[in-house]
Amino acid sequence: MAKRVGSPRLGAEAARPRSSDPTAPDRAPADPTERELAASPGDATEREQAARALQRVLPALVRALAQAYWSKADSDPVHVAQVRVLARLQAADFRLGDLARELGLSPSTLTVTVDSLVRRGLVERRREAADRRVVCLRISPAGRTAFERVSALARGRLQRLLNHLTPAEAAALTTGLEALERALATAPADPAALDDCRPEL
Repeated sequence: MAKRVGSPRLGAEAARPRSSDPTAPDRAPADPTERELAASPGDATEREQAARALQRVLPALVRALAQAYWSKADSDPVHVAQVRVLARLQAADFRLGDLARELGLSPSTLTVTVDSLVRRGLVERRREAADRRVVCLRISPAGRTAFERVSALARGRLQRLLNHLTPAEAAALTTGLEALERALATAPADPAALDDCRPEL
């Protein structure tokens, strides 16, 4: 009787040494990030420490930015809530409901902020050409100027805070913030800006 010959693949599998640990995975992690996490279980602790540090720092940072935006030295200060709206409208026009979802606000709450910006001439309401019932929000030239002004004030305030850091600490902070920015950019999110709300030419 002819002897049955096993397939090369099965032979290779049989020849592969197996771990005596029953909890060991059957395969090596294929993804680089997965391999890194598997090889460095302490990374989870480091990420938790980073998260805790962010939680400690963010409230003070928000207060510092709010003070810069609402500076008594500024003849035309802007509230933090208004700055958030202007920052989003810098990039694209939005419908109210879409902007509310983008900012995590209720439409009624956002309406109050938008109304104040419209009264100040910083934001404009424009009806969509294809459907006159639809209103889009657009930052005005005065709104762009106001946003640039308060952004410069905030940067100046932050730079004064960063003067307490050594050059090496400042460089490390920049590296960390850039990594955080990349992580935020790759986080799953549905863009709220609508193509049909672009400024009319």
